[in-house]
Amino acid sequence: MKKSRKRMSKERVCIKCYKELEPNQLFCQECGEPTQVLVEELSAKRNWQETWGDFKNRKGENYPFAIFYVFALLLPLFLVTTFLLDSYFLTNMFLLIYLPLLFIPLAIPIMEERRAVTIRSYFGNLKHYPRLFLFVLINLVYFFLLKVITTSVDPILNIVRLIMVLYWLAIVVPYPHLLLRKDVNPFKGLKLVYIAGKETRWQQFFICVYLFFVNLLGLAMLGIGLLVTIPYSFAVIEKYYLQMAKLDLFALPGKERSTVETH
Repeated sequence: MKKSRKRMSKERVCIKCYKELEPNQLFCQECGEPTQVLVEELSAKRNWQETWGDFKNRKGENYPFAIFYVFALLLPLFLVTTFLLDSYFLTNMFLLIYLPLLFIPLAIPIMEERRAVTIRSYFGNLKHYPRLFLFVLINLVYFFLLKVITTSVDPILNIVRLIMVLYWLAIVVPYPHLLLRKDVNPFKGLKLVYIAGKETRWQQFFICVYLFFVNLLGLAMLGIGLLVTIPYSFAVIEKYYLQMAKLDLFALPGKERSTVETH
């Protein structure tokens, strides 16, 4: 008599072929069926819901920082990039210097320590600017090379570029947190997130799409909604990174189930 799905899940047995699963295994090695780890613990939907459940009661604590973020960081970004729109080189030089400032909140343990993002904590984490500068530099180099490679009269290459941009965005979701919280250089960190996201990229892509529309909605509400959606976005990304780290997905090549040493 076949076991029930609920019982098999508890016993860590594949629900399709009944093969015993290893702890934190994402797919059954016998039949390829996704395990509960992938469809539950690493689910983008579950991540959003759990983050919001924890964040919603503390969202008011983040309002002062969110106001600062919009007017001191996002508004200048919009104005300067609009002014430099005709110069590809100047625009990218500005982004290289400026964008790390926008990622500083990722260094604040919003979910790990259940802390609000404050203006004081923002300035206290400016020490992480060099690592985030390298993160932005790697991204800009990738997009530049992609632009050079796909520049052609053939329209199909524009579709290829779009796919590669979206693919890249999905891969780098946990990348800045890995750089900020682990003792790993940027290039090794990129390799680790690529390997770690081998089976979770669709979930990471869904996170990107979800956050895009959430912030678009916040902007549509006369910008007032951004006071909630901006700090919530940082919390969602951190939450997913923490779940991946908990499942030991950032294992060093050749060192099975061995995470990178923290600071």
